[in-house]
Amino acid sequence: MEFLSKEIENLLQECIDRSDDFPAVLAEKFEGLSAKADNQLRSCIKVLIDEGYISKLSWGSNVPYYGRIEQKGYDYFRQKEIYIRAKLRHDPYFTLLDDESEKALRELSQSSEMHIMVSGNADQGRVLEYLNRNGYIQFRPKGLSYDFSGNFTAVASITQKGKNYFADKADRIEEIMVLGDEAFVVNNIDKQFNVSGNTISNSPIQVGDGNTQNIDYSDIENKLGELKEEITSLKLSDEQISFLSSLIERAENECKSKNSSKLKTILSELWDFTKQTGSNLLAAFVAYKFGFGA
Repeated sequence: MEFLSKEIENLLQECIDRSDDFPAVLAEKFEGLSAKADNQLRSCIKVLIDEGYISKLSWGSNVPYYGRIEQKGYDYFRQKEIYIRAKLRHDPYFTLLDDESEKALRELSQSSEMHIMVSGNADQGRVLEYLNRNGYIQFRPKGLSYDFSGNFTAVASITQKGKNYFADKADRIEEIMVLGDEAFVVNNIDKQFNVSGNTISNSPIQVGDGNTQNIDYSDIENKLGELKEEITSLKLSDEQISFLSSLIERAENECKSKNSSKLKTILSELWDFTKQTGSNLLAAFVAYKFGFGA
């Protein structure tokens, strides 16, 4: 599917929102524009026409006064939603929640309380139990307490994984829109090495071709440097950043001393901790850069 830019998407959405008189939306946008902004707006409108989203656009006094939104325009956002959802369902880097679970997590995310009192019927309880099992929320030790009518009460808190979910989803959608199928390339790495276990056969994690004699320490150092830059842009706690930074520093030191055994151990620790942070984007970055995979 071909995607429109965010600016043109917004323009199309505004036209759809006022479909009864959408040329008026365009005409209003020309009021008071600078020459540069005027040219930019005309370029956006031209894309919508050339790509078949709108048609029969007539101009008067140098602004649109008549036109039609084509079915392709009305269908665009729904088709985009279906395409993105299908991609996310098979995404190795992101786990997509169903609509009910997303709705429940979003409602919990809007609370300013650390410990949130929740209640509802059995169906709502099953949704929260699912979020709890998969690490998005956490119940107090008693879990959900059901009464004879099937209603429940509980106290829940959102984990780091839950806090990151919607931001990670938005970032991942943006990556898919820009990169297309390239966003799903896994383990595209030339040089790899075993980071766990004493032999290739008993190692649950492999990085590269498994040849422990061909470790490119300089390459690993460069990737560790990229990782340091990456973690500063993610929504991690100060404690998580501090621990990750200490692991990276230890790994860098072992690269300098060319100690493959200790380096493998530290990278294994790094991968294990990365999965515990709840950040799908961080896990994807580490998996891609170092070739980690179960």
